[in-house]
Amino acid sequence: MMQLPYGLWNGHIDADLVANRGRVSDLKWNGENGLTFTAKSTLYRKNPGQALEALQLGKSVYGSIGYGGGDFDVRGDLTVFCSGSDGLFAVRTGSDRAIPLTNDKFDRSTPVISPNERAVAYVTSDGEHDQIALLSLEGYAWPKLWIKGADFYMQPEWSPDGKHFAWAEWNHPDMPWSGSRVMLADVDPQSLELSNIRCIAGGSAEPASQPHFSPNGEKLAYIKTSGDWEDLMVYEIDSGENRVLIHGDGFAFSVPAFTQGNRSYAWFADSSRVAYTRISGTVSEVRKYDPLSSLDVKISPDHLTSFEQICVSPNGKVAAIAAGPLDFSQVIVMYQGNTEVVYRVNDLKLDPSFVSLPREISWKTKGGTTVYGLYYPPCSPDYGWHGAPPAIVQIHGGPTGKADQSFSAETAYFCSLGYAYVRFNYRGSAGYGRKYLESLNGHWGEYDTEDAVTLAKYLGEKKLADPKRLLITGGSAGGFTVLNVLTQHPHVYAAGATLYGVSDLFGLARSTWKLELHYTESLTGKLPEAEEKYYAWSPLYHAENISVPLAIFQGDKDVVVPKEQSEGLLSRIHVPHVFKLYEGEGHGFRKPEHIKDYLISLHQFLQQYL
Repeated sequence: MMQLPYGLWNGHIDADLVANRGRVSDLKWNGENGLTFTAKSTLYRKNPGQALEALQLGKSVYGSIGYGGGDFDVRGDLTVFCSGSDGLFAVRTGSDRAIPLTNDKFDRSTPVISPNERAVAYVTSDGEHDQIALLSLEGYAWPKLWIKGADFYMQPEWSPDGKHFAWAEWNHPDMPWSGSRVMLADVDPQSLELSNIRCIAGGSAEPASQPHFSPNGEKLAYIKTSGDWEDLMVYEIDSGENRVLIHGDGFAFSVPAFTQGNRSYAWFADSSRVAYTRISGTVSEVRKYDPLSSLDVKISPDHLTSFEQICVSPNGKVAAIAAGPLDFSQVIVMYQGNTEVVYRVNDLKLDPSFVSLPREISWKTKGGTTVYGLYYPPCSPDYGWHGAPPAIVQIHGGPTGKADQSFSAETAYFCSLGYAYVRFNYRGSAGYGRKYLESLNGHWGEYDTEDAVTLAKYLGEKKLADPKRLLITGGSAGGFTVLNVLTQHPHVYAAGATLYGVSDLFGLARSTWKLELHYTESLTGKLPEAEEKYYAWSPLYHAENISVPLAIFQGDKDVVVPKEQSEGLLSRIHVPHVFKLYEGEGHGFRKPEHIKDYLISLHQFLQQYL
């Protein structure tokens, strides 16, 4: 093994691998054994005994409301999919011809085809008004604004007989995980008129979401936050009775719904058993629960630690989108103790000797709260060096997000170059209960900053990293924390990097998009009463305190954190810096050439200042 200083190693994880990253975004069964899913904005089919087929539709397939999701629906040989602002399209099995259903320029997601295939309902938004629209599939027609009145909608679903329709909704200033409601309506099968619209669960005290009808149509399951954890509930449609199916005690069923179309559990065909995701901190698993026998068993393989979009076929096969510390995003099918991989976003088989594996760490805040994280040591079979390594500390976005143990190509890239990497779940992160999630409310800019500072001290004390060679980085809300650390505690980290980071809370409250328009009211406070907090925790107004080199990366089309946030900060700093404005990029970089440029630029920045 060659001895070479940390940060100078020749990495085994190629920048092109990171730049061409991708994920599977949606997944549904089509009939007994056929799967339809979307990956990298492409629609795929996998039918029994046939090769995987990528449909050449001439259209990108993705829902465009909020942060995306809810890409398509499939029923029989009919698939209806979203293609961003291009509209809603239909395609039949055996054809690659996408038939346009709409040509309006609204955003849309989560199409759901009626059981008789006469209509499709979907969530639509013009940026100010959200609704659930209804569109006839019997000849040309204009969409009907079917359900309206709430500020936001998600997760629409028909009952199997088409006589009921369910959805989740919420209003400003709530977010979907803090105040959503599950709604149910009766549907006239002929006219498709709605009646008896009622809220069966939810609100600000106990938010509820993800309604799913049982295959026999007699029950509606949903997830409700009750106390510190979530419960999986069942509503009996005829009697109106609500009961707990699975009580969440020390684990969650879902993650905060920034995206549409989330599905973290599914019914089996017997309308009794369910497959569900159990989330505990940085790991999750898929389990099968049978209420008749009270058997609750894990069915997912141990090497995978992240699961989403659970769905069950009529013959009991459980499909999911999964990932693990050594596994890219992939489609798997679990059945009778076996796991089949249907698709991987990257077929490269990762050698464990070349990939840093996470170690769970935890430490105490100044107030005594335990904070959690993942530590990735430098990793190479060819190189070594003595002493504590330099480290990159990454702050996740949201801020109501989470770091988990799924494979991160960017983390592996920097660890292979000789850096330690830390991803951590500061107060306000998901996966540790409602109390932990809401502990950041009123303290965004304070508690997250404190936790990043105590983490730096912990890394030094445990000799996990050189305390004089730490870089702090983060995107969006994570970038906000980065900048607050650098302005409030200017000598804790040796350098910083921010990707489309928030610098001005006043500006964010004025100009961000609809989904997060009132998000700062819960996180920081309502204006004008919280004006002092907004000023104290807006890095823009304290930029002169930044005393270490700073790298800034920004997309010029970002509507969540507009480029003016980064440009305003840039005009006020007086330290060595790098500024990259990527043309055509929004909130998160998608073009491989820009991702590669970001990686190389950050590596050069690290070599110069760390």
